[in-house]
Amino acid sequence: RPYISLGKRSLILRTIEKTAEKFGVEAALVKAVVKVESDFDPMAISSAGALGLMQLMPSTASRWSVGDPLDPTENVWGGVRHLSYLMDLFDGNLRLALAAYHAGEQRVQQYLDIPPIPATQEYVQRVLKYYKKYQGTRAARTVIYKVSMPTGEVIYTDSPDRYWAS
Repeated sequence: RPYISLGKRSLILRTIEKTAEKFGVEAALVKAVVKVESDFDPMAISSAGALGLMQLMPSTASRWSVGDPLDPTENVWGGVRHLSYLMDLFDGNLRLALAAYHAGEQRVQQYLDIPPIPATQEYVQRVLKYYKKYQGTRAARTVIYKVSMPTGEVIYTDSPDRYWAS
């Protein structure tokens, strides 16, 4: 694991917080995906060609107009946007959205479940484990709700009560 300075890590965490808020995805979930995908290494490149913090494949980066997938801000923006899209596509089903993030949405749609791919099944479990860890004391909650705001904005959260009053 390469050394990442405290300042750089702090910048990455702030980027995750801001981007997660913008797209209505919990920051704890984004941190979990980043942890499992790249262990917070912004220069990570997989043998399959995935790039950066959120390990964007070139086609995914292109889909979300990410010009430089190794730039942490662009990478997180594209990855969170993609994760938000998948949460919407799978109607807030976190397990299916994570499986699609790892194996592709077509495979999840083909099986209507997590595909029978050991690496994908392990990936979902690992992300969920870190997600609970990053949630801290809220770790007992694993249900994700899709809340549609009066403005048309969609938010995915494990605590919908604070939005339903709106």
